[in-house]
Amino acid sequence: MPNFVCSAPLGRLMPVQKTAIAQKITDIHHEETGGARYMVEVIFHDLASPNIAGRPAPADQVCIRGDTRSGKTNEQKNQMVGRLMRDVARASGGSEEAVSVVLCELPAANFVHYGRVVPAPGEEDAWFSSLPDALQERLRRLA
Repeated sequence: MPNFVCSAPLGRLMPVQKTAIAQKITDIHHEETGGARYMVEVIFHDLASPNIAGRPAPADQVCIRGDTRSGKTNEQKNQMVGRLMRDVARASGGSEEAVSVVLCELPAANFVHYGRVVPAPGEEDAWFSSLPDALQERLRRLA
């Protein structure tokens, strides 16, 4: 369900940092929302010439945009963005001031994962049961 895009200047993040960031994002989403780990997608964009306000972005800048299902409380959202900022800064070896986080909420009907429109909150078990057995087994190994 959630889709997180991490954008940074080309060469800013090494593979080991990307792996750590993807794990942190997955953990944070799971811990703050209870959502299944296998639904979290983390995509990295290495930007050749990133800009902020029409000027070259600082070399240490890391931007995270998370598109998630709507329905979280303000407390959950505040916890998520704060943890994302802190943990991405640590994993990237940068400062918290160099990490931007934007969390966007969309209706569940705006997401498709594993060939199906994702369920509304609370309908995950029925949705999971509707998946083919082989896919269910693969996803259980990711949980």
